[in-house]
Amino acid sequence: MTDSIARKPYFGLVGGWLTFWITVACATDMTLFGYDQGVFSGVVVTQNFLEVHDLVGPSKTSTLSTVTAIYDVGCFLGALCAFAISEQLGRKKSILIGTAIMAVGTILQASSYHLAQMFVGRIILGIGNGINTSTAPIWQTETAQVSWRGRLVILEMALNVGGFMLVNWINYGLSFHGGALAWRLPIALQFFFIFVLAATVPWLPESPRWLLCHGRTDEALHVISSIEDKPKDDPYVATQHREIVYSIQYERENAVPWRDLLTGRSTNDTKTLRRLLLGAGSQALQQFQGINIMSYYLPLVLINSVGLSNSMSRLLSACNATVYFVFASVAVTMVERFGRRGLMLLSTFGQFVCFLVITILLRFAEIDTRYATASVAFFFLYYIAFGIGMLGVPWLYPTEINSLPMRTKGAAVSTATNWITNFAIVEITPIGIQQIGWRFWIVWTVTNAASLPIFYFFYPETANRTLEDLDDYYRSNPPLLVTRDPDAVSTQRPWRYRQREEAEYERQKNAQAGLDASKDSSAASVSHVEMSESLPLVGRSLAIFVVATVMMGIGTVAVALRTFVRVHLVRAFGWDDALMIVALVLFIFLNVCCMIGAKTGVGHKMLDFTSVQTIEKAMLWWWLGQMLYLWASAVAKVSIALALLRLTVRQAHRIILWTIIGVVTAIGLMFWLVLLFDCHPVSYFWLRLEPTHSGTCLSIGTLLAIAYLYSAITIFCDLTLGILPVFLIWRLQMNGRTKVALGVILSLGAIASVAVIIRLPFLHHYGDTDFLYSTYQIAIWSIIETGLGITAGSLVTLRALCRWFLESTSSQGRRVPGKQASDGPYALSSWTGEASKKSMRDPRYWRPDLVPGQMDHLTVTTVSSPMAGSPRSDANSSQEILNPEGEAWYHGNQVSIHQTFKLSAGE
Repeated sequence: MTDSIARKPYFGLVGGWLTFWITVACATDMTLFGYDQGVFSGVVVTQNFLEVHDLVGPSKTSTLSTVTAIYDVGCFLGALCAFAISEQLGRKKSILIGTAIMAVGTILQASSYHLAQMFVGRIILGIGNGINTSTAPIWQTETAQVSWRGRLVILEMALNVGGFMLVNWINYGLSFHGGALAWRLPIALQFFFIFVLAATVPWLPESPRWLLCHGRTDEALHVISSIEDKPKDDPYVATQHREIVYSIQYERENAVPWRDLLTGRSTNDTKTLRRLLLGAGSQALQQFQGINIMSYYLPLVLINSVGLSNSMSRLLSACNATVYFVFASVAVTMVERFGRRGLMLLSTFGQFVCFLVITILLRFAEIDTRYATASVAFFFLYYIAFGIGMLGVPWLYPTEINSLPMRTKGAAVSTATNWITNFAIVEITPIGIQQIGWRFWIVWTVTNAASLPIFYFFYPETANRTLEDLDDYYRSNPPLLVTRDPDAVSTQRPWRYRQREEAEYERQKNAQAGLDASKDSSAASVSHVEMSESLPLVGRSLAIFVVATVMMGIGTVAVALRTFVRVHLVRAFGWDDALMIVALVLFIFLNVCCMIGAKTGVGHKMLDFTSVQTIEKAMLWWWLGQMLYLWASAVAKVSIALALLRLTVRQAHRIILWTIIGVVTAIGLMFWLVLLFDCHPVSYFWLRLEPTHSGTCLSIGTLLAIAYLYSAITIFCDLTLGILPVFLIWRLQMNGRTKVALGVILSLGAIASVAVIIRLPFLHHYGDTDFLYSTYQIAIWSIIETGLGITAGSLVTLRALCRWFLESTSSQGRRVPGKQASDGPYALSSWTGEASKKSMRDPRYWRPDLVPGQMDHLTVTTVSSPMAGSPRSDANSSQEILNPEGEAWYHGNQVSIHQTFKLSAGE
């Protein structure tokens, strides 16, 4: 028995109280989900938000819909991330990772002054929410008793509506205040739920099914006994344990690769693809029934379609959310009695009637506005109909219908389906209301009507079934039309399943040990995890694996966005961009080495290893990771320095940057050579435990001295790259907030120095005898340092995303790929061989992409200090003083910044 079990975990809670606290954590997560869905409905009608982000006016409708809907793209990406992390790391750790990501997104949104920052914040928040909403329902269903499983998930969805209701009242109350507080405070209040999750999830039990899938049999048995509040040798606990074991065995024997699943070549009899489509289909149909037209835009709908005032629309939205919450709570008592199918059919029919009446009333509202007022009642009735069924059941259904190995993946696919359809609907709603008016509601009337036969003929009942019952049902090769099988649509548990469980219970009861030889054999086959001489991901090895996964994902997204901006938007792809891509490739290889190393044994004590060969493999992967770290980190720093060089005009600054490039390259090469030739022969580093392999290595003192030298120089270079941009903009005449924002953006590259500083106290562990166990902090902070450098160096380019979205609604429109480079905005300058041969007064110096015929209407504006020495007047130039007349200037304050504008003949 492990120490964690012996110490009475979960603060001694068992049975109902333990289930209660698991439900509190899951419910908090889903309440935060509802809060997120509702918060932007008030934000998008707040005047200060629209003014700060330049979204005022009908021409900004498409941009407004995109900044609202982009959150759903993040949720979609987060749901896909759940594929990789939930099954590998477990349900609890996945939720904690998602919560941390949501915290970052909340900070970015609440502090936003630019549209690009709001976009990034919305995407990051969505990624975290996508991970959590894919994982929390699975965790709840896998830890809940069968009789409570449906009620608890529906309760969580009711609390989801509670979060939606809460934020609607907050939005209404703050609408009287106005200003930035009216939208920043509701966004910031998400931290309340984040703190609750951080305080509850870590100490609660992991899913027993996940534990058994990963060979942790004792822990799984302990969790089952704690949830059921029975001894571990109780026959009922043994029966539940055995059922899960049998299910895992069967599903492993009948596992279907993704390729076979998607191409229909599956040979097993678990109907995996059919079950996957049913789960994802319930989520897609939920979205196509129109709920998020209301959740995201109800105040906007009431203003534009019904003609109500801003204040009245907010008040009615809050009242509507309250009614919604009440009837969503009623569903908790109905979900087991009426079943999943019954509630989906009842709810969908009610929604169809509401949309049909709303469509008719809004059609006649063009003649008499009183019809529009009458439609408000049916908006209320729609929420009632949705709340009693389609709110919660589509979230519960995928966790029940999918087979055990596909349960996590199936829930992630279902959630991803929900979010991508959600995005499409949220994106088109403002445009649809603006362009086609009342006809927009015909679409949702039809989709609700079409959902009824789909639910009736194809969806089996899952109420009052264990997860193993559903596996057994699909093994019996059921008909496609479920109405042909009475047991498939009954809300009562079929007799054959009850009979099988009673027989198993009696057999367990009659076995004196509780688990007979057959059960022991089955459990042993599950407990034994074939990992090709690998060790379990626990403790320090798990920390390395998680950090590598998260940082690799963040870095990849950041560089992808940077590349999109530089290639597609700015069309000024340079050496700095190419080097950042090289750094990312090296960083990905670094993380792969660290992840394989963690699986092989990095982070484990020497006593955990069962063979010398496993230790040698772990040492090899550690060594490869450090070799890749040196070059990934160095290339990222050189890329940041080159990016600053493109913005630097003073000779002193250019010398500093070239010096940094040289130093970074030299120190990286030096330490790489030290690691490469640390041992002679090189392979002796990881083969030193082989009796037949002889060699020598550098002394630990020498290695530590070089490591401290490398860290000190790295910190100096990072801080220089962070401080230098401050001098570039210090004396520019702009308001303080803009100056600070610009300085922060350009100084992001220095963030990596934080990780280097934190790593310093751990360098002495290079000399520890338990090397793989002691150096895990070095591995983690090396990953973080490189990841932060790559991410920060890429984020400085994302401001162009704001310009891109703004251009999409301008008279000129968004640039289309394939048009000439001169047709859109450009970077401040461009490094080309031709530019360097021309005078700085020549427009082609700054715009080498233009041919002579395009220069007729080119104006070069020069902003310089009095000491810059440029002429005061020129036919093609204008010049202005950086600082007010009379301010003292000393020699060296010579700043000359050139910017180009392409003017048309009409201008």
